[in-house]
Amino acid sequence: MISQAHIEGNLVAIAHPYPETIRFLKANLQRLEIEGIDLVPASSLLSIDISPAGGTNPTATLR
Repeated sequence: MISQAHIEGNLVAIAHPYPETIRFLKANLQRLEIEGIDLVPASSLLSIDISPAGGTNPTATLR
């Protein structure tokens, strides 16, 4: 993915908060930084502001 990001200039990857994802990020954050890869929330890539007025994330409640 790093080489693809360099070729394309931008790359969107989705990371779920699973233990293996956390392990990968902990082990590779320095490498990503060295490679010039910035991890950003997907919402920062949008040209419109979709954040709630209060600035907090709403939660869904299952019934």
